Amino acid sequence: MTDKKTIPSPCNDLCYSVDGVCQGCGMTDEEANSWHRRNDDERQKIIDRLVAAGKAPAKK
Repeated sequence: MTDKKTIPSPCNDLCYSVDGVCQGCGMTDEEANSWHRRNDDERQKIIDRLVAAGKAPAKK
């Protein structure tokens, strides 16, 4: 597992949660609230899930 945290958050500052899922970026509330504690392996899994769901992370 990687300890570095270099993958940026997919948050696009359009935060609006419905049923525990942000309508702006697609992360669950738990994923968004714990992003800063996750390592890059965990972050990449979230990014992969978002891409597969058609919620590609915003480019900043």
